[in-house]
Amino acid sequence: MSAGIRIRKGATIQLKGESEKILSDASYSKTFALKPDNFFGIVPRLIVKEGEKIAQGAPVFHSKKDPRIIFVSPVAGVIKEIVRGAKRKILKIVIEQKEGEIIFHKIPEVKSLNRKTVKEILLNSGAWPYIKQRPYGIIADPEATPKGIYVSTYASAPLDVDFQFLLKNNQDDFQKGIDVLNILVDKPIVLYIDATFSGFFEGIKGVELLRIKGPHPAGNVSVQIHKHMPINMGDKLWEVRPEDVVNIGKLFTDGQFSAQRTLAVAGESVLQPQYVKTKIGA
Repeated sequence: MSAGIRIRKGATIQLKGESEKILSDASYSKTFALKPDNFFGIVPRLIVKEGEKIAQGAPVFHSKKDPRIIFVSPVAGVIKEIVRGAKRKILKIVIEQKEGEIIFHKIPEVKSLNRKTVKEILLNSGAWPYIKQRPYGIIADPEATPKGIYVSTYASAPLDVDFQFLLKNNQDDFQKGIDVLNILVDKPIVLYIDATFSGFFEGIKGVELLRIKGPHPAGNVSVQIHKHMPINMGDKLWEVRPEDVVNIGKLFTDGQFSAQRTLAVAGESVLQPQYVKTKIGA
């Protein structure tokens, strides 16, 4: 199914330094950090202590409100430092990368998965916090069944990323992630794509395609949702970034938490603007 949305009012701001179509691996990072403030509304409760060894994918802290929502280490290593601010607020947990174990999860065949099983795997693996709930942009409520799940691959902000290029090597994982997320909702995932060039996203199965056209803020997910399905009182909609769809697909393929994160290093002052592949927390 395919439809279109056109945004007429807005402005495309032309800034120098757009990332070239170059994808490179980031240099080796000795330390990684998880910051609770990166997850709106989360009050963390620590599971680890300084000096403790930790496996890749092992829990670091969980939500005080809902202990099922855990945040896991992107790498194996040692808890180097727990940085606190005023009133002992946890600012970040620093992990020094070292050789260590990897946590694996038992993954049934996709055809045999149901809503309860998918939620348990996403929660236990640490992938759940990357599913956002609207309104407010908080972490999705595991007890809720959303009115819809939205994935937007159309970005219009100045120097924003090109998801078609960024995920060109992850097409199968993206499709797998869509298949898994479809189990959590009663209607197909809504996939926003660029009306002028949709690339491989046009061939993704099990989605409602919405072609977006127009200047910024046409790429703003809030604008897209409002044009398609305005949020009424009591409604809950979920949003997942395209690369996090890939990470979910990887999880349900190999059974381990995927911390893949690709950044657009851009701007006029950058000598060679390009895409850099790294991990969450690097």
